Amino acid sequence: MADITIRADGATKDAARGFAARYLAQGYVAEGLHVYTSQDGAPLFWRFRCKHRDGRKEIRPFWRDGQGFKLGEPTHPDGRPLFNLALLAGADRVILLEGEKAADACTRRGFVALSTGGAGNAATCDLKPLAGRSVHLWADYDKAGTSWACELLPRLLQQGCTAWTVDPGSTGAPDKGDAFDWFELHPDGDPFADLEWEKVSPEIEGPEPFEQDSEPTPWPDDCLPDGMREAAQAIADHAQAPVALAGMAVLAAVAHVAMRLADASHPKTGAMPCSVFVLTLAASGERKSECYRLATRPITTAEVEARNAHKLAMQQAEQEAFAAKPKDRAALLTDLPPDPRTIFTDTTVQAVEVAFIRGSAPALSLSTDEGGSLLGGHSLKSDTRAASLGSLTRLFDGKGCERDRVGEGMGGFRFRVRFGLFLSVQPVVVREALGDPILRGQGFLPRFLLAAPASLAGNRLLTAADLSRRADQDGRIGRYWETLAGMVAKPLNLDANGGLALEAVTLDSAATTEWLDFYNRTESELGKSGDLDCIAAFANRAGELAARIAAVFAIWEQHYKGLALPVVNGDVMRCAVSLVEYSLQEWLAHQKAGTLTQAERDAQSLLHWLQRKDWQSFTRKKLGQYAPGVLRRDVNRRTAAIDELLRRRWLTEDTGEITLFQPAAVAVSAVSAVWTGENCAADSKNSKDSDSKPESVIFQEATTPPNLTADHAAWLDDLEAASMEF
Repeated sequence: MADITIRADGATKDAARGFAARYLAQGYVAEGLHVYTSQDGAPLFWRFRCKHRDGRKEIRPFWRDGQGFKLGEPTHPDGRPLFNLALLAGADRVILLEGEKAADACTRRGFVALSTGGAGNAATCDLKPLAGRSVHLWADYDKAGTSWACELLPRLLQQGCTAWTVDPGSTGAPDKGDAFDWFELHPDGDPFADLEWEKVSPEIEGPEPFEQDSEPTPWPDDCLPDGMREAAQAIADHAQAPVALAGMAVLAAVAHVAMRLADASHPKTGAMPCSVFVLTLAASGERKSECYRLATRPITTAEVEARNAHKLAMQQAEQEAFAAKPKDRAALLTDLPPDPRTIFTDTTVQAVEVAFIRGSAPALSLSTDEGGSLLGGHSLKSDTRAASLGSLTRLFDGKGCERDRVGEGMGGFRFRVRFGLFLSVQPVVVREALGDPILRGQGFLPRFLLAAPASLAGNRLLTAADLSRRADQDGRIGRYWETLAGMVAKPLNLDANGGLALEAVTLDSAATTEWLDFYNRTESELGKSGDLDCIAAFANRAGELAARIAAVFAIWEQHYKGLALPVVNGDVMRCAVSLVEYSLQEWLAHQKAGTLTQAERDAQSLLHWLQRKDWQSFTRKKLGQYAPGVLRRDVNRRTAAIDELLRRRWLTEDTGEITLFQPAAVAVSAVSAVWTGENCAADSKNSKDSDSKPESVIFQEATTPPNLTADHAAWLDDLEAASMEF
């Protein structure tokens, strides 16, 4: 049969030479360079493999991050990809193995074989591409192989696969042996015909899932225009944050300035503000503050200078007033200029209104990574709640603000002002907010763009090269800062009352066509059988939000490309539509999660906590001492959550001991029914694989290939023999 092995290109081989040099100098021999691709064949990352004569192995991943190769793997929001995914096309029957070397032994003989890249990746690899196929599990002959098969079997069955397994002890392979060793003994063998495969069909009564669980929506590559897109990626790289967080921070920063330079143009209703409300969901430590800091740096730099100058002017004015005659003092103090700040943090809606009324800058934003304090804090509680929501929606709509509380000395009004909102909250805050009729009823939440990316915690490893990389030396960020600083410095057009006098951006015919297609597409999904029916309030705002964002992008392009006027063309509108569609999918996912009852939400949260903490068995008393947050304090809610998990079979309880469902344990009986117990006697292999924590001290950026000593001159020949040369 023909060799179907996937091989690396020349540039990748050069990078592998650089990364592997230190091991070769220590007596290791190169064994392989393995290419991990998407199903369409696009390279994702690579792993090189070196082996020492004493049995030690080094298997290290590296990838291309846009500025060269670096050690480590990119993030895998959908789970770690399988090795040899590109071979799946048209293959109904595949072999699944632990290591790439074993998979290569199969593919060199024409058999479609995939690998999890090591036994430790069985729980985290993405098995969705295997759905519905016949999968033959060929484990290594050791304890790790047994655990690997036990972990994978229930996951494969959940994907609708027909699973087959073979007892490694019956293949004639040596202890710790695998498919590679079997083919060494049977060079012309056919594993499907020559091995004794057994079909696995265990009666598994797994737990009832929380069907509202969903994967984060992938961040679209085409939702930001040139300059903003590259800056978002660069900020994500330097902050080691999800690109969705960086992208929304860049949008919020650019929109903060754009809303004071021009208005948006709605294809049907005409001019309107281009201010935006942005909401991101992220736990503490997800680097959202760092993303926002980098995205807004030109704004904050200019603001610090302006506020310092304002402080000096105030001090001088107060000194002059103190030296003036008493009858003139009040007039001098009354004429003091207002604080020039434009971005508020951790304040109330009332404070923003008062600032507008007292003559602040005509365009303000409120930004906080503690958005829960706004959604559930003083501003939106008790008697002031409806009024505060009304104030925020009026500001969003461009209707200005009015306060009639003259008795407080803070009454007044201000029109033709603009206001942006950038909040970051914990996911639970949004779930509760979606169930709040006031927050939804006044159309407050539907005005927000939403991003809820998967956490990168645990994958934010640093290399030695990363330590010397600086955000302020990255050309992508430098060009973004330069453009944004130019926008910040642009004079404002004001009317006689200090309000903004703005022209609306122009929409060309291609942009109008793109918007109309998007509007009709969204509207068609609002019927009872449509996908967006359950978030109708959000979908109804989609057209308006697309027009606002398109205006922000057009104003950005005007300054980034040096155009005379801001024009929304077809490309700009497509970017805006892509971003709004992304937000709608995020709202849809969280709306479905929001339909859970309180007990179900508590149970789901508790389950995730137990899995994250790896609590396999415990008592109710222990859980009462250590359960997260409100479940520790509220015994009734904790009991209801436990009972819900028991009902769904995620937990079992016997004589006071509670046990968490373990998928691998369910599969043990199925494996035992096929394998003899002898294969479990062998010890696991001794190797350093990429699924163990890498030693950061060895991470070095690949530059040019090193000069190899005579002892290692034959390493390429070794790799050629392994059929994975680099």
